[in-house]
Amino acid sequence: MKTTPITTAASTEELLSNELEEIFGAGTEGIEEDWALGSRMPMAYFNTFLTAVDQSGAVEKVEGWISKDRKSHAGRKALISVRAALVLLFLHNHWGHANTYIEYGRTIAFRLTQEQRDILAIKTWGHGQQDWYNRCWRAMQRVLRPIDPWYLTPKNRKLTAAKYEQAKKLRDKQRQLRLEEVMNLITHATTRMLPARYRDDYRGDVALDATFIEIAGRVDYAPKGCDRWNVDFTGGAYRREGDHRGM
Repeated sequence: MKTTPITTAASTEELLSNELEEIFGAGTEGIEEDWALGSRMPMAYFNTFLTAVDQSGAVEKVEGWISKDRKSHAGRKALISVRAALVLLFLHNHWGHANTYIEYGRTIAFRLTQEQRDILAIKTWGHGQQDWYNRCWRAMQRVLRPIDPWYLTPKNRKLTAAKYEQAKKLRDKQRQLRLEEVMNLITHATTRMLPARYRDDYRGDVALDATFIEIAGRVDYAPKGCDRWNVDFTGGAYRREGDHRGM
């Protein structure tokens, strides 16, 4: 008679931790510590994020669009590369830090280890936090502009109802498609990083879950036709119904 071994809670937890170790380079405790601290992640875990970006092809796509949209090739060499900027975006969304230039500067100056900064080719000596705020602003503007559907609308102040309606009309469809392409590239790269036994035996579909990304500032419950409550006018209160586009 064939019997099935009983799986205990302890063995299940150990199995999960081993699987996470194989996929992410860190087990259950390492991942929980990373989420709790929001910084100084293990190198193996950092390398997982880096590999996802490197193998996705997103860096080359964004660099190609930057080159295509650029009117002149004059100017200084970028001090924060497209690769480094995408990894920073990835890390901040994972940690739950606000996607603000101040937080990007803090990550570069304090959260990343020197080894991780070296891998991203970021030189930090002799630069204060304000200087990194300016550098991050320039880097993110350069990276996000070709994939930002809302690039024609300023994001440094709360919009009035009229300005918000105008922003929706100015929304760039080509850049929306570019943005979705970049996100799809990174998503597909992460699935390819799963162990082959999962990918080879799986015959179903793949979908993203309903995880939301927290934004800084006041939750925007502004009714339709009213001034926006948050500088990030594309965000809104989380809800399951609708198209989830922050409208």
